[in-house]
Amino acid sequence: MIRFGAMRRGSPARRHPVPMTEIARGTLLYHGTSAEEEFEPDAPDGPAWFSTSMEVARRFVGWNNGEGLKRVLVYRASCRIQKVALLRSSEDMSRFLARLEGHDDPDEVQADGTEEMRDLLGGQSAYAGWRIPDNYGFGKDDVLLVDPAECLEFVRVDRP
Repeated sequence: MIRFGAMRRGSPARRHPVPMTEIARGTLLYHGTSAEEEFEPDAPDGPAWFSTSMEVARRFVGWNNGEGLKRVLVYRASCRIQKVALLRSSEDMSRFLARLEGHDDPDEVQADGTEEMRDLLGGQSAYAGWRIPDNYGFGKDDVLLVDPAECLEFVRVDRP
């Protein structure tokens, strides 16, 4: 279900710059990692990336030259996760990042790289995260959650 957010004019976030969606309770989310630290059964510290696809998560097991234990952590949404920005295009992402940076002009976006974009979102209480449909061509979504521990429960570890 897609809902377009409508905050009152004059509130800090005013109107959402992109469509909003949610992640349904019971949705499985996958997090590929080779981090040294063991954080299962806890969810990773947020903001953190997930996918609705095991295949996509496996692509990120060795990301960032991780030297730790290569694994995909599987989580289930234990509650409905609301206030998730739905980003269907690079224009949506630019509008969204401009709002996070505190302005309305997408041409003024300063964020450079995924880590900086993640950090920008982490400082915003108006959003639980973002969802990018079919970001890797597998028909599954990329998801970034600001506070994954809030609504994720550990299911299992898969070793690629």
